[in-house]
Amino acid sequence: SGTGVLALFAAQAGARKVYAVEASEAAKLAKRVVAENCLENVVTVVQGTIEQVDLPEQVDVIISEFMGHFLLRESMIDSVLYARDKFLKRGGAIYPSRARMYLAPAFCEGMELNGTSYSEEMQKWGHFLAGMRESYGLDFDCLSTDFEKEMQQELHGINQGVELEPHHLLGPAVCVKEIDLLKASMDDVKRVSQSFTMDISPENL
Repeated sequence: SGTGVLALFAAQAGARKVYAVEASEAAKLAKRVVAENCLENVVTVVQGTIEQVDLPEQVDVIISEFMGHFLLRESMIDSVLYARDKFLKRGGAIYPSRARMYLAPAFCEGMELNGTSYSEEMQKWGHFLAGMRESYGLDFDCLSTDFEKEMQQELHGINQGVELEPHHLLGPAVCVKEIDLLKASMDDVKRVSQSFTMDISPENL
């Protein structure tokens, strides 16, 4: 659940009851956000892993932002499958319900890893606050001090990435893994093993 964004969206969409499960201390922040937006009568924040907690009822829908780097790395997809088997009603829904992994050949001359700075992260946070307020009427400003402290302590150039544009691709992407979360087993998400070929366009070399 993190800070409870998806739980608040579910409440706004008309859910009768929302259980926001969060294992870390962020659960305390989520409770503050829920109270700030006067949704305590709908959203209940439960601290603990989904494998450890008990909910008072089964649910109609599971919503989770489970995707890690390249989909599976450090993701929570196994926890989603556990929640599905334990808590989802027969005929219930999972969002997102399907995920695909793609590989594509790419080249960019002078390609460098790009980090992120404290000022950039704080600017993004400001845009996030404004967007939540203007688009959804939700207030997350009560977390600003905590976010600033976290960025000061933890942001030391550890977030690295490469910015690619469509013209950097040397050929079309290939799907190497597809997961249907309503049907997948734990074994299905433990590894990726797939034979595939890639077409590289000569004009892009």
